[in-house]
Amino acid sequence: MTLRRLFPLILCLVTSMLVSCNSDEAEDDVIYDFQPVIVTFDIQNLDGKSRLQPDSEGCVADSDIKLIYKNQEYAVRQIPPSPETGRISRMYLARFYGLYYNRYDQNASAGQSLLLNVGEFDGAENLDETFTIRHDGKEDEFHIIHRVQWKGDTPHTITKLYLNGSEIQYGETAILRI
Repeated sequence: MTLRRLFPLILCLVTSMLVSCNSDEAEDDVIYDFQPVIVTFDIQNLDGKSRLQPDSEGCVADSDIKLIYKNQEYAVRQIPPSPETGRISRMYLARFYGLYYNRYDQNASAGQSLLLNVGEFDGAENLDETFTIRHDGKEDEFHIIHRVQWKGDTPHTITKLYLNGSEIQYGETAILRI
């Protein structure tokens, strides 16, 4: 058999050795990777139409929207900065980006839409955080309570989100009205 024919077999063996588990590791060790806590919101008019979309009437996407968190003011970023490369840990490390736009696909025909995000907060930590969004002369206050509870060896998370004192469903898009 020629070296050319053996190369795929050698490559396969080397690759499987590089990604295989270390035999010294205990079989029952589990590494939990916690999802970061991110608050997503839209700014809409009284008719329920988003005012963040560039083609919307009265678009506020380029206006003076600010995040006030821990006595610091953050302007909107277009996208979060790229994460650092060359991490040592295999665990996802949450990074606080402040206030930033998130593009998402509403549906195939409508194309991409804009929403605003605040985060990331470390999902492996217990949180009790308050921040304010200032827009169009109005202020809306968010309060996040996030708890990590262990039942035996398994973590469970509970996240509650409040907008201006009223509980809203965490994980859904919060609506700010103007």
